[in-house]
Amino acid sequence: YRDEEELEEEEEKEKDEEGEKEEESKAVVPNSEDIDEEEEKKLKSFSDLVDVDDIELLRITNVETGQYEELVGEDICKTYEEARKIFKAGSKFTENAVKYYTMDEYVTDHVEIKQDLSTIYKSLAHFDTDESRQCKMHKRRIDLLTELVSPLNIQHFRMICRQLRFELGEARNTMVSLKYSIAAEQSADQQNWKKINNLCFSAIQEFQGFIDLLRDPSDNFPEVLSEDTVRPYIISQIVYLGKAVDHFNAAVLYYDKNGCEGVKDEIDVAREMAHFLPAKIEKIRRMENGQL
Repeated sequence: YRDEEELEEEEEKEKDEEGEKEEESKAVVPNSEDIDEEEEKKLKSFSDLVDVDDIELLRITNVETGQYEELVGEDICKTYEEARKIFKAGSKFTENAVKYYTMDEYVTDHVEIKQDLSTIYKSLAHFDTDESRQCKMHKRRIDLLTELVSPLNIQHFRMICRQLRFELGEARNTMVSLKYSIAAEQSADQQNWKKINNLCFSAIQEFQGFIDLLRDPSDNFPEVLSEDTVRPYIISQIVYLGKAVDHFNAAVLYYDKNGCEGVKDEIDVAREMAHFLPAKIEKIRRMENGQL
């Protein structure tokens, strides 16, 4: 059996250890009564918790990027083959990215990556002189973007839906121009013209969907549009004007061929509009593309 002196020494030692632990805890975590909220934030900030020397150790300095630089390069593309090389690398990178950034877990990231892929197709089409191949690339864009629209909740992803509808309208409208050019050269039959008309109608529907999404949840159209929506809105309206020209021409053509009483004044206006509008629309498009 231990004597009383030994027991007293152990009790004193335990008290000393408890006292030291209490002092340490006070030093590490100050009493909340002694500091305000701002000081608490400062204490929890990254710079207070990590030493500057430790931050330097986290800096990445030796990342090997040579293999990627060889795939993409830094020179501006001038030919279809040069653009195609970058296209292949870019499409591979985006396809790998969407495997991680899935639609279920990373909606915004997934959509943006698919939009990047659409832009890559659009850029490659710019370098291709074959209009049939250009059509296929824009059709691929349409397929990519269309599959994104349906799963999205418009109330939660209104801005994203708006972007997608405009891009779809732009892609379809580009296809209309290409198809029209091909059909004019090849003397297309009535069936092909019908397909072009349907494609034109679907482009207008996409632009209409974009314009509708500019309205607020109460269905009010803004008096002043935000900076990022002004250009798409104007382009959408130009497409409507283009369709109006087709309607004017159709009315004039029917009147000249078949005649009709009581609409001469209206036909005169339509004839005048059909004559002047194309030049006006072309001027606006050239201004938009920086050609004027």
